[in-house]
Amino acid sequence: MASKLRLALIQMSVGDNKAKNIARAVQLIREAAGGGAQLVALPECFNSPYGTNYFHQYAETIPGESTEALSTVAKKFGLYIVGGSIPERDEDKVYNTCTVWGPQGDMIAKYRKIYIGTISPARDTSAKYIAWGHSSVINPWGEVIATSEEYEAIIYGDVDLDYVEKVRQMIPLRDQRRNDLYEINIK
Repeated sequence: MASKLRLALIQMSVGDNKAKNIARAVQLIREAAGGGAQLVALPECFNSPYGTNYFHQYAETIPGESTEALSTVAKKFGLYIVGGSIPERDEDKVYNTCTVWGPQGDMIAKYRKIYIGTISPARDTSAKYIAWGHSSVINPWGEVIATSEEYEAIIYGDVDLDYVEKVRQMIPLRDQRRNDLYEINIK
């Protein structure tokens, strides 16, 4: 198993045209792949303006327009892609959903988020919600390895997986976890 992982965080400008947002995400993923990324992460609401007030207008089912594009580009470039989030419609409900795609284009995880906030979209001072931008790659000790300003950017970080494991051994949270207090329910 490789001990290094090239990560790319995409902080992108998003407008009110869903098709253009998706096309821009695919273009930036292609650029990140060209920069050697093995894992690419998109921002929250990459296919729509940032904010829950837009969810109903931009919501789609999974699979749908946005997720089909992620599946295709993941397979084309052999990448893992964390799909930030999209507004997902499931019957009469709408969720803020993150999908994760494997290098064969298969969806390997789906999470319906309960909050907004991971990789930020680029700052747009004309938007109803003004995101901060400044996406960053942080090492296990909290040191910033790469960061951006508020504008559209791709931020690269090389993750040393052996180092991450070494730090995990120094901070034994996994060993101290009280599994008897938690239960995972799969629906």
